[in-house]
Amino acid sequence: MIDSFFQLLKGFFLQRMAAGRKLSPQSVSSYRDVFSLMLRWLCDERGTDASEVGMGELTAENIEEFLLFLAERRNNSAQTVDCRLAAIKAFCS
Repeated sequence: MIDSFFQLLKGFFLQRMAAGRKLSPQSVSSYRDVFSLMLRWLCDERGTDASEVGMGELTAENIEEFLLFLAERRNNSAQTVDCRLAAIKAFCS
């Protein structure tokens, strides 16, 4: 199950982001940063070991808390938070 999350994430970047949508390297990097931040947040704030992260961690509650973390503790603008949410939605679709 855990492997499938990272397999999906890898496929998302290699197939959908880089090749399928023909996004710029900067856009792909921005999307990568979202998942890097979220994985770090899950480890630090939720106590989830990185090796145990799975699709089950992408709950509405966790995503909402992560977005609040970005806005309140990292002082991200509303536009940046919206972009982060868009990246998560793109992955989940």
